[in-house]
Amino acid sequence: MKKINLLKIFLLTLILVAPLTQTLVVLDAQEDTLPVVDTVIFKSLDQALAAQAMIAGDIDMYIFMLAPNHVEQLVGDPDYALYHAPAGVDGLMINPAPSTDTEFNPFSIKEVRFAINYLINREWIANQVYQGGAVPMYTHQSSYNPDFVTIYDIVAKYEFGYDLTKASALIDPALTAAGCTMQDGKWYYGDDPVTLRFIIRTERFDFFRDKR
Repeated sequence: MKKINLLKIFLLTLILVAPLTQTLVVLDAQEDTLPVVDTVIFKSLDQALAAQAMIAGDIDMYIFMLAPNHVEQLVGDPDYALYHAPAGVDGLMINPAPSTDTEFNPFSIKEVRFAINYLINREWIANQVYQGGAVPMYTHQSSYNPDFVTIYDIVAKYEFGYDLTKASALIDPALTAAGCTMQDGKWYYGDDPVTLRFIIRTERFDFFRDKR
């Protein structure tokens, strides 16, 4: 996709997964026998140091996201209890700005955008990247949201999942109708290959914390 006038950029969000294991409340397992506290002290702590801070006794409770490899440091330890809860959402933001005569944007085509639902292997991301600590998510509401029952039948009829055949059935006729041609396994618009450009952002938790 070639450069597009910034004034024409719009973004659509494609939900991928809802992390679960990544968010944990870590408490002393003896909490039922502890007295009521008189004072609660809040500390600012780097996410990557949270598990070690618990082990070292620097903090008694942590209520925020933890990466799966940090969770492993606490799993099975009788001194801690781990509580799983929905932590957030990982997704793609897609630019559907209209194409021009010289600049082709495949995501300006609704069928191509919709086909991404079948191109992304959400199950692999949830099980491999998050080590089983996430669930596939196909709408703005996850299956853990009580209101999901109101849209379940709509989501179910599309049979979302990793399916390259379904994706091709949507993409191929849509790109062909837009004037693209397949050459040696690649799509071209005129003499130029259809190209996608990505901006990959790393979450800045320290930024959000400092802005509170």
